[in-house]
Amino acid sequence: MTGFRVGLTDLLVYTGLGPMAMTRANYLTAAATRVDSFWVPDHLNSLIPRSIGTAKYIGTAGAKLLPRPDAISEPWTALGYLAAKNRFARLRLGVGVTDAGRRNPAVTAQAAATLHLLTRGRAILGIGTGEREGNEPYGVDWSKPVARTIEALATIRALWASPGELVTAVTLPKPVGGTQVYRKVRDRASYAFALVSVAAVVQRDGSGRVALGGVAHKPWRIEAAEAAMPRGARAVTAGLLSGAKPTQENAFKLPLVERTLGAVLTQAKA
Repeated sequence: MTGFRVGLTDLLVYTGLGPMAMTRANYLTAAATRVDSFWVPDHLNSLIPRSIGTAKYIGTAGAKLLPRPDAISEPWTALGYLAAKNRFARLRLGVGVTDAGRRNPAVTAQAAATLHLLTRGRAILGIGTGEREGNEPYGVDWSKPVARTIEALATIRALWASPGELVTAVTLPKPVGGTQVYRKVRDRASYAFALVSVAAVVQRDGSGRVALGGVAHKPWRIEAAEAAMPRGARAVTAGLLSGAKPTQENAFKLPLVERTLGAVLTQAKA
């Protein structure tokens, strides 16, 4: 870190002045006071119970200002609106925090990447488990929230790190020693709906095991090739695919395996 930083948070609550009036006022305040960032939450309902969101507890003016405490705007849409309406402000824009269980991680990755591009690198993805009251009442499974968050992070990182391939699945079985990573991709440039998958277990010393999918009639593993893991993806791929005889239609899989294995090894070592 280069120093202490300060951000301002808005609750994205609908007010009697309009759906975004208070939020935009807070954003302009943040820009005028030169804070570092502007944050919005990701909720389907308010943190303020309806029972106290009345004139009896928040006053007549407060009740008029907040007529519907549970009317919360969607965060990524709201941040996109703010970025478009305030193009000259250079505040960083973040969601604090988005829900890993309620949102599909691929959708979250797409939303954050889109905001990142629209704002020229000012987007911040805050992500967490969420809370029970924001999931169960809407029919969202609340089992294993921490495990869901870990898997969502792995999926998002794989999507962002993918050099143009389509990541279709990322799973995280419990490792038995070392770090275990699984990635399945499709090469967009080939225009072929053909998948390649790589599963690897990497130990701290760089050794490990590797298996491929989509390159043979069964999962493909050659133990002798795994001895080259400390030397990197190219050496391992050469051993795994030694003697391979690709056709014109599937020759793209050879470099795809090397790129995917390289990304898997990098992720595992990180």
